[in-house]
Amino acid sequence: REALKPKEIFALSIPSKVDIFKGEGITVDYYLYFKVSVRGVEIEKFPKLDSFIKRFQQPQDNVETVEYKGEVFQRVKKYSARIYPQKVGTLYIDPISLRAAYQARSRNFDPFGMGRMQTKSVHSNKIQINVKPLPTLNVPSDFIGLIGKHDVKFDLKNNKFLVNEAIEAKLTIEGPGELENLSPFKIYENKFLESFDIKENLEELPNGRAKKVFDYTFLGRRNVEIPES
Repeated sequence: REALKPKEIFALSIPSKVDIFKGEGITVDYYLYFKVSVRGVEIEKFPKLDSFIKRFQQPQDNVETVEYKGEVFQRVKKYSARIYPQKVGTLYIDPISLRAAYQARSRNFDPFGMGRMQTKSVHSNKIQINVKPLPTLNVPSDFIGLIGKHDVKFDLKNNKFLVNEAIEAKLTIEGPGELENLSPFKIYENKFLESFDIKENLEELPNGRAKKVFDYTFLGRRNVEIPES
C-alpha cells in the first residue's frame, strides 16, 4: 500500500480578513483540498472559536476546481462561520478536523486506475488575526456600534392613541454587523408614558447577515404630546 502524499489531501481555513476592528464580522470557510478520489468526508472536531460570537453554517457539498500554490486541486467547503471578535489584540481562529475516505493510488500499473480505499484525518491551519479597538476620534454622532451598512425600519401604526390604549411599535435592523449584542434603544421617554419589557428576536439570514427585531409596548397614562424621537 502506497502512503498518501501530504500535499494530495489537506484541510484549509480561509478567513475573509485578518486585520479587523472589535465587533467587525468576518467569514471563515473550512475546505478539504484533494487530488485523489474522495468518497466521503466527515467532521471529526468542530472549531470552538471561544473568543468570538459565531454563526455557523453547514454548506452544500459542491466540489470545485481551484489553483493553490501553482497546483490544481479540487476542493469542497465543509463548514463556514461568521464570527465577531470579543477582545482586542491577537486572536486565533481554531482549526477544523476532517476525516476523509479516499481511493489510494496503486503502486502497480492498474488499467482502471483503481486503488484501495483508505481513510485519513486532516486538520486545517490555525489562523492568527489582529483585532483593533474602534477609533475614538471623529465618531459620527449616530454611530450605534454596528460595522457595515444596515437597513433600519421603524413601524408605528398610528400617531394618535387614547389614554390607557396599548401603543405598539417595532424596530427592525438588518445587516452584517454584530446584532447579537445590540441593546434596545429608548425611542420614547416621558413620565406619563409607561414602558413595558421590550421583546427581542434575532434571525440569521444568508450571506453573513442577520435581522434583529425589537417590539415595544407603551401605555399613555395622561393626555400628553410626545415629540418625535
